[in-house]
Amino acid sequence: MFPLPTKLCTRVLAPMRPTSAEQADAYAERIRAAMRDALDEMTENRRPLLG
Repeated sequence: MFPLPTKLCTRVLAPMRPTSAEQADAYAERIRAAMRDALDEMTENRRPLLG
């Protein structure tokens, strides 16, 4: 069995710094949200290889 070919796309997001009053959990959630939004945008028009 051989692996199927795949196409990888990457994106580098702008640097993010915590604000002075921002808690670590809020900062982490802001980063997760930015990453999730970028991933959603990158996969928006993706078509499956099979099916």
